Amino acid sequence: MPIGKQPSTKSAKEKYLSQFPSFFHPYINDIVDVESDGNYGYRSVSDVSSSLVVTHLGDQDMEKWMSIPDMGYSIASRYSVVFVSLSMAMNTTFFPLLIAPPSYTSRHAIIAVGFVNRNHWVQIKLRPDCPLPPVTAHWRKNCSNDAKS
Repeated sequence: MPIGKQPSTKSAKEKYLSQFPSFFHPYINDIVDVESDGNYGYRSVSDVSSSLVVTHLGDQDMEKWMSIPDMGYSIASRYSVVFVSLSMAMNTTFFPLLIAPPSYTSRHAIIAVGFVNRNHWVQIKLRPDCPLPPVTAHWRKNCSNDAKS
């Protein structure tokens, strides 16, 4: 640890919870902050031991950064999950575009990320009974009949 830099005593949940709509607070179990290297964003989303892991963006140009409106459906479709993005400005749910969801709702994997400090993404662990933000009109227009089921 660099000299003079003190470790944070606040948990990520305590630090960032106020940056999400207050009606959603009871449904947030935990917030996981990805270690920062001075750049903010995510480089990859990967499947490790049946859970999704999102890794921090390294030194890359801004135009290579992942944007949620562009990548939300890709993440949901690739990993067959419900992908949720939360912030004070925009809350959106992305469903897979091509595949049918599991027949039992308890089997749906929900992966959530949140935008904080106007420049940083965190992983959010939601309660299983959480409400979902609205789905975009693009999903309804572009999803397959299987996915609509």
